[in-house]
Amino acid sequence: MTAGGTCGTCWKQLGPPTAGKGYRYKDVDGLPHDLDGMTIKAGLDGKAKVSLKGKGGNIPMPALGSLALPLTTQLQSENGQCWEATTVAPSANTTTIFKAKAD
Repeated sequence: MTAGGTCGTCWKQLGPPTAGKGYRYKDVDGLPHDLDGMTIKAGLDGKAKVSLKGKGGNIPMPALGSLALPLTTQLQSENGQCWEATTVAPSANTTTIFKAKAD
């Protein structure tokens, strides 16, 4: 689905099209156990921001609290573009939450 489209699960552009601020994804189908939302914001080289929320059995993840550091995360688009970040010092790493900024 393209940005700004009408759907049960879709992306919307942040700000006016010429601003290039980024996109927000929101899952509005109400189904449990999947990705709830994601925000991708533009930034200077090395300063873009990606955040996502999800829960349930359909999101394969290692058990929280057992993530080995350094941790490398990757996001890949359908057209093959890939973004990667590594963190060595998360601000939270417990059995219920992992929160970090890339180093």
